[in-house]
Amino acid sequence: MRQRIKQARRAQVIALAAIVIASAVAGVVWLNRVDGNSDAGQTAHDRERAGFAVLSAANTNRCDLAAAEVRWMRDGMRLQGSCCTAMDRSSYRAQLGGLRSYARRERGLVPVNPYDVPVDLAKRLLAYRTITLDARQQATYDRARGMSDLGGPCCCRCWRWQAFDGQARFLIARRHYSASQVAQVWDLEEGCGGRSTTAT
Repeated sequence: MRQRIKQARRAQVIALAAIVIASAVAGVVWLNRVDGNSDAGQTAHDRERAGFAVLSAANTNRCDLAAAEVRWMRDGMRLQGSCCTAMDRSSYRAQLGGLRSYARRERGLVPVNPYDVPVDLAKRLLAYRTITLDARQQATYDRARGMSDLGGPCCCRCWRWQAFDGQARFLIARRHYSASQVAQVWDLEEGCGGRSTTAT
């Protein structure tokens, strides 16, 4: 009888110890999650700051870079930096935030970062220039030009103008974007540098 009582008490002690250990482990996991979230937020901030530092000094995106040159570039290369004036940090941050939802919704059509465009994406968008718009769609395109800050896809007829012209044709003809949506995407994709209206 005493032996059974001892065994029962031992089982209780073991069970209690297991509960304590499990609670301690759960507490550590919870703390790690909290710390991890905090670190993730800080890391994202650091990543944005480091990205700005790199891209603001890059120059593979040039104002005189023609679409024909981009078509000859190797996939895997990136068009980085501002083409006209120095990048503005607050505008850059606002553009990244604004593009996030469009880039997520239109994967392979909208760049995540307007100052870091993959060459293969640029080539894909350039190919969409062959899309012919009907009269109604052309009217949407023309209205978008009037609404955009730069009067079109870019401030000059460089590779960006032609690539984002193709992008707009696809978004209007295949995704049924409105003029205001196209204009907003163009404004968020601006890679000329300086302070943009997205930051105001």
